Amino acid sequence: MAFSSVWIEEGCTACDACADACPEVFKVDHDEGTAVVIADARVDGKTSTNEAEKAALKGDLGSAQEESIQDAADGCPVGIIQMAK
Repeated sequence: MAFSSVWIEEGCTACDACADACPEVFKVDHDEGTAVVIADARVDGKTSTNEAEKAALKGDLGSAQEESIQDAADGCPVGIIQMAK
């Protein structure tokens, strides 16, 4: 089953692991010191941690990138990437 939404909780170390694993969904804002879910991946078109909004992923992105999103979550050294199905 595909992921419908992804978000990043507080505590990001800006290590780039999620962006390396799934650049279609994540990037690290080094100025802010946190990873974000990019606007192109979200139905609301915003770039943020998506923790408050929990905006859905666009189209079939949650299915097409399911493995990469899971890899990003598994590779997060602080375990703060969350997903909803």
